[in-house]
Amino acid sequence: MNDDHSWIPVPPPGPDRLRKLLENLDEPISKLEQNILYIEGYERGKAEATNKYRKMMSAMAAIYQINESDI
Repeated sequence: MNDDHSWIPVPPPGPDRLRKLLENLDEPISKLEQNILYIEGYERGKAEATNKYRKMMSAMAAIYQINESDI
């Protein structure tokens, strides 16, 4: 059975996917700057990614005995 999922909005590949998806759906781009759901989602994701990066770099510094201030 082959389901047709063409009605599902899929963002185009590349950077600014969410912005392009909103443009394709004729939604106002101001949602990205004003809607708390978009803002909090981005900020949380960025904070989590930054935290994971710091943990990874700290672990690598410990493995290779690198001074973390040199990174």
